Amino acid sequence: MILQHKGTINVPQNQELNENLVHNSYLQNRKNELKKLGATDAQLTVFSTHRAAHNTSGNVQIDYLTVDGKTVLYTPKQQTETFDVWGNFVSFAKPFCRVRYNPEHIERYGIKHKYTQPEGSGVHAYFTALFQTYLNPDTRTHQSDFSTIYVVEGEFKAFAMCLQGLPTIGISGINSGVIAKNAAGKTRNDLRTDNKTRNDLRTEHTEHTEHTTEHTKFVAATAKFLPEINEFLTAKQVKNVVLVHDADAFDNYKNYKSDKIGR
Repeated sequence: MILQHKGTINVPQNQELNENLVHNSYLQNRKNELKKLGATDAQLTVFSTHRAAHNTSGNVQIDYLTVDGKTVLYTPKQQTETFDVWGNFVSFAKPFCRVRYNPEHIERYGIKHKYTQPEGSGVHAYFTALFQTYLNPDTRTHQSDFSTIYVVEGEFKAFAMCLQGLPTIGISGINSGVIAKNAAGKTRNDLRTDNKTRNDLRTEHTEHTEHTTEHTKFVAATAKFLPEINEFLTAKQVKNVVLVHDADAFDNYKNYKSDKIGR
């Protein structure tokens, strides 16, 4: 098959060229949405095509920066302990990012979630939009005294709000901006681990017996902002924090189902 290129001779079609076209298409569409709100090319360099070997759909990589513009790092749990010649522990920290799946990729592979991130990489606040639009002297287009800060679910939403003059921190989910604990001092992740352990043990003892999976519902007793969010709020002497929910916060049925499975 031959691809027609305006102003050039016809060139053979090949897989690499096809994939680049697909990659650029989805990535560029997402960037164009933000450009309509005033984003500059320099601000949007923090979005790129995810360079995974299986990424044939143009899934978008979302880079995470700190309020100082440094790359957010995480340490893989599976790393083995390594020491230098002086006996000091060496940490193989890696850049943290999240990946937004192309809707076509979700449909093709039956994926249940829009986003993914490295396993065991933890929860991080998304300051990238705030940094690029308000704090980075090379790319900023807005100013604020930061007396009011908005917190919203999703990186693209955070960028959109920042571009509208609303300084915003992004979080991956409505519960991801805080560290919440129940009356027993356990987090949601602790409960999930406990539930999984109990169910695994139950399965071992009832190999041929049907059983019902049990979940413990999480009820928060205390909640604190993530350390990086708290540090920012303190440093900027923020007076008001506005939490902006997604529309599904008002979906009673979905929330009921979430409660039933202990999330």
